[in-house]
Amino acid sequence: MRTGSRAAVVGLVLAVASCGQDRAPTSPGGPVVPVALAIAGAPSVLGVGETQRLLAVVTSSDGSSAPAPGPVTWRSSNEAVLATWTDGLVVALSPGDAAVTAVAGNLTSSSTVVVAHRGGDLRRVEGRLLDFASAAGVGDATLVFRTAEEGVSRDAGTATTDGLGAYTIALPAGDYQVTVNGFAVAVLVIRVGSPAFRGDILTNGGACIARYGTVIDATTYRPLPGATVTYGSGTATTAADGTYRIDHPCVGSVNGNTITVGASHPDYVAGRRFSGRGLSSVVRLDFALQRR
Repeated sequence: MRTGSRAAVVGLVLAVASCGQDRAPTSPGGPVVPVALAIAGAPSVLGVGETQRLLAVVTSSDGSSAPAPGPVTWRSSNEAVLATWTDGLVVALSPGDAAVTAVAGNLTSSSTVVVAHRGGDLRRVEGRLLDFASAAGVGDATLVFRTAEEGVSRDAGTATTDGLGAYTIALPAGDYQVTVNGFAVAVLVIRVGSPAFRGDILTNGGACIARYGTVIDATTYRPLPGATVTYGSGTATTAADGTYRIDHPCVGSVNGNTITVGASHPDYVAGRRFSGRGLSSVVRLDFALQRR
């Protein structure tokens, strides 16, 4: 479930001063070797909630430039302000400044990014409403997003699906209960800065039984693979993109005691969500776990 719009990589390589980078001496007619590293696409300012994909570019002794051919390590001097992903994606988390550094072989380059509040810090949520059984889009449905603060539920926004079941909505960070035509179908965790958030939601009027969703790190918003999710007698392990799904046999209704869904990971504090009585219906439940 990780898709969504991200800023395109700027094609112009920024001339960024390298930190302790080595320049290999060459002689005319000698071998072509990498001599400098620069970061392409590094913005000077990002708004809270914005993302940018960076690219490490190597200049060789013959004057040519190309993306770094080997693995690149990305680091941030302040992960609470600017988080870095292994693929060069940076995520603006909170106001401040941080130096993002790329390391490729023995070459290093850094650039400072300022993170600031702007535009209301809203996160664009996009996804599709899909039928549980057929995976077909559910069109012309009304989705209402509600958030609860201090025990008071408030409407945060409404979206209507198109003919393919797609919808978009802009929301601030928070946990949202989503209803479709009046029926509760999801509790989404939406974090400002959460990259590639996709709010795909399944619905089937209670004819089938499933719990599914995403598990993320509550600080960096990165997907959390390897987390264990339990629901009644069902158990699932989150995939590389932090997603899980637990299915039960399709029956008309299952009655029983109150059921909760729990997510746990050895390095994180366990999280739980109330899921009502019995197992009926298809509901998405997301988790944001705090590191121990």
